[in-house]
Formats: sequence, C-alpha cells, structure tokens
Amino acid sequence: MAKDEIEHTRTERPSTATATLAAQSGLGDWIDTLATKQGFGWKKWRDWRLYFFKGGLIVTAPDGYTAAYDWRTVRVLQYRTTVNGGASDACSTLIDPAGNALNVEFGRPPLFKSDKAAVGITSWVNGAGLLYPHMWADHIQECVTRTQLAGTVARIRHGERVNFGPTQPTSTESRTRSTRSPGRRSPNSASTPAL
Repeated sequence: MAKDEIEHTRTERPSTATATLAAQSGLGDWIDTLATKQGFGWKKWRDWRLYFFKGGLIVTAPDGYTAAYDWRTVRVLQYRTTVNGGASDACSTLIDPAGNALNVEFGRPPLFKSDKAAVGITSWVNGAGLLYPHMWADHIQECVTRTQLAGTVARIRHGERVNFGPTQPTSTESRTRSTRSPGRRSPNSASTPAL
C-alpha cells in the first residue's frame, strides 16, 4: 500500500479563522483535511488546504485566499482524463452562488470564455494540485448530489427548467446549448428526456 504523503495533515484542525467561517457559513462539524504534496518542489502549493465539513468545504491558501462552499449551493464541474484506461488527470471547479470559480488540481477543464459565461462563471482562480484528486473529487460529487438531487428533481417535476451547464432539462424536454465553436453559437436543440 502506498504511503499517505499527507497523513500528518489529515488530523490538522482548521484554524480559528477557518472554523469561524465554517460556523458563519453553517457548514457544521469538521471531518477531514487534505493538503498538497509537502516536498521542496511543491513549496508554492504546500500550504493549500481543503477542510471538509459535514455541510461543505473551505479552501485556504497561504496568500490569504479563502473560500467557503456549501453543499446546498455549490456547483461543481469535474474534468477527468484517462491514459490507457487508467485514471490520469482530474480537476474540479467549484463555483459559488456569485459565480466565483476555483479550479482545484493541476488539470484544467477545457472551457472557452463562452462556456464559462453559460454556466455563470464571473471570476476564475487556479488553485493548487492536491493529492488523491479522484478520492476527494468523488467525495465532493457525492455530497453535492446527496444534498441537491431531491430538490432538483422536484423542481423538474414541477415544470421548472434547471441548468446543468449546457443542458437544461424540464419535465417534458431537455435542451442542449452548444458553444464549442469559437464565434459561432448553435441554436438550442430539444429532445425527450430520459427521466
């Protein structure tokens, strides 16, 4: 079994300022802490932290950057690649309700300016690469899904259109916007959903 390179940070409790922000944001009890690799070559990134709480996540950086994400309101874009069938790059972009996006991990999602606008991103920060991206990305995805899915399905059933990036399902149809060709926008296309 591979050695956990950040085992010593897993029990690192949030600072007073981070714990205060978690309480103000209603994130509940602290669960875990993840960090970047700690070697000399990682000096620029080694003090970044992901503090997991029952109700969300706080990201901190040594330059003072701090962002809180509530599982009830955060939106997450995940981009994963494989090489020869095995997991390779993985990154997650966390988007708060105001449209502030934080990309965590070294991979970068292939988003054009129009793609960012389509999902409501108003600002972008490239964060640190953290160990075990598939593990914590899966945890984030599970927490957001568990917290938001029932309400989202109820909204769709009541006829409301919800926005999943370029896909907008309702109870009677699903629309997809295509903005992948720079300078050209394809019209929305409608199809019957598989709900």
